[in-house]
Amino acid sequence: ELYAYYMNTDGSITAGYSYDAGGYNTPTLWDTTGTATLLPHPSGAQYDLYTVGFSADASTLVAVSGNYYIIVYTNGAISDNIAPPSWVPSNQFEYEATWCTVDCQSIWSGVYHNGTTTLGVWSAGSWTQITSYPYTNSPVTNGWSDGTGQRTIIEVNGGDYYLQTADGGATWTNSSSGITAATGRMRLAMAPSNSQVMYALNGSKLYKTTNGGTSWTNVNSSACEGQCTYNQAIAVNPTDPNKILVGSIRHAISTDGGA
Repeated sequence: ELYAYYMNTDGSITAGYSYDAGGYNTPTLWDTTGTATLLPHPSGAQYDLYTVGFSADASTLVAVSGNYYIIVYTNGAISDNIAPPSWVPSNQFEYEATWCTVDCQSIWSGVYHNGTTTLGVWSAGSWTQITSYPYTNSPVTNGWSDGTGQRTIIEVNGGDYYLQTADGGATWTNSSSGITAATGRMRLAMAPSNSQVMYALNGSKLYKTTNGGTSWTNVNSSACEGQCTYNQAIAVNPTDPNKILVGSIRHAISTDGGA
């Protein structure tokens, strides 16, 4: 199952999959040379791991585990094994959405427990709860954060609405103008060369903003083919904001901003 993309400057691709290896899912990297690399499990672990995101240079990869831990890989090796946040009972919650900042120095996660969603950030060895998250009865289902984590945009309740913060989660503003489809599954990506350009793959529809999320335009209504409400990924070329990669069970590249 495809969960995350990374696009290199030369257009080559690294994809993060979850692959069934010996009865449990293992993070697997695949690139356009045809090489597949299974990443290691923590010692003795026999649980599913699902890739959720790359750093901007693809040196760091984040995965969510079936036993409520977040595993960080650096250059293919396990560099951190993050325990669940302390404000929810252990083994009684699920990560609705998890993503890292552009440099993966901070990890954001929407946590669902007993009908309530909380938002938290892992940074410098500890969790901080974002208590200002306004929709605690609705799950955070995807998100994106810049290199500092101050600017973050999140998808709520499968695309019903989008929220953005410019101060690390202290305050939030609506960022949904122009997005009309709610599919239950969506992916966000920002152009590394222009932070005002972002894309939202919402089911089969691709939306684009050129003003940092103030408003969105539906640039393509059939941008995804196959399992578009199940597993998706999207990435933007590091130097060309109009060159994007989208996929689910099939992959497609656009050189004109998704049109």
